[in-house]
Amino acid sequence: MQENQKTESFKLVLNLPAGKKTFFLPTYISSTDGFEAAEWTEKLNVENVRFDVLKEATHFVVKVFGNRFTAEEFLEGVHIWFLTSTIYAICLAIVGRIAEAVAVINAIDSKTNAAKKKRQRNRKNRSNPQK
Repeated sequence: MQENQKTESFKLVLNLPAGKKTFFLPTYISSTDGFEAAEWTEKLNVENVRFDVLKEATHFVVKVFGNRFTAEEFLEGVHIWFLTSTIYAICLAIVGRIAEAVAVINAIDSKTNAAKKKRQRNRKNRSNPQK
């Protein structure tokens, strides 16, 4: 029997109204889902992805994650600017292109976390002005 590849190192963090929730890809993904993920990588690797395609891809992601969240929760928990990239990264991870998937997710994280970092104020040593 083949040893399952560790795919649970790929995590998905959804920013839901109740707080962040983390999900990991299951350790077993069927070949059928793998073939479907490969098809999704081709469909999503274009400049403009139609909304109906994204919606269909969202349902695939929910199915692969074992219905541990709904399509609505997925859409609510992923920033719209990164929806296509997030689904694409998940599909890359499913087909075994983990390094590429992690690179996509890290790029998304760096963009979302950059906005959250506090700007350091340029504080000069200011003495109280004399009257």
